[in-house]
Amino acid sequence: MWLGTAHGAKGLEFDQVFVLGGWQQQREEDPEAERRLFYVALTRARQGLWLLELRDASHPHLERLRGDFRLERAAVELPSLPPQIRRRRFGILGLRDLFISYAGRQAPDHPLHTALQVLKPGDGVELAAEGSGVAVRSGGITVARLSQSGRQRWMPYLDRVERATVLAMVQRRAGDESVEYRNRLRVEHWEVPVLEVVYQGGSNQ
Repeated sequence: MWLGTAHGAKGLEFDQVFVLGGWQQQREEDPEAERRLFYVALTRARQGLWLLELRDASHPHLERLRGDFRLERAAVELPSLPPQIRRRRFGILGLRDLFISYAGRQAPDHPLHTALQVLKPGDGVELAAEGSGVAVRSGGITVARLSQSGRQRWMPYLDRVERATVLAMVQRRAGDESVEYRNRLRVEHWEVPVLEVVYQGGSNQ
């Protein structure tokens, strides 16, 4: 899944594309530029295109799209969600949140290298306090640790995490590291997991 702006989607394509409602014309002096940007959003779709329109705000471009290719459906109002669902939040634990060279500083025969080699997108991992930091564990083995900024960001939510799932595995090489840190490395390459974290936010979030 990818969430972004029409500008950010230029050059990309997806099987299914959802264009959210509330499209506002920002350049009233140049409506043609806004129409072209909307066209960019539409043409990102390879198979299915879903256009959403707010009930109380007409979409400035949808009226141009009429024909038997367009199927209209009114939104169905869902019942009230339980509080724990309403407070559920999703976050990405990316490279800025991780101590990237952690695995690279471990000996070649350290068990974490084997654990990282078999870890793949979709696998579940655990976030846990470890000493003064936060560890990413797979099968009871610490495979990554959070950076200082990542620790500050995620430590308050550790007891609220519902699940953490691997989104991608990024391979790092010794040559990617700054020269002053290379002498601390013990392997030539290693993997770093990027995670999606589902957690309970506060009542005011």
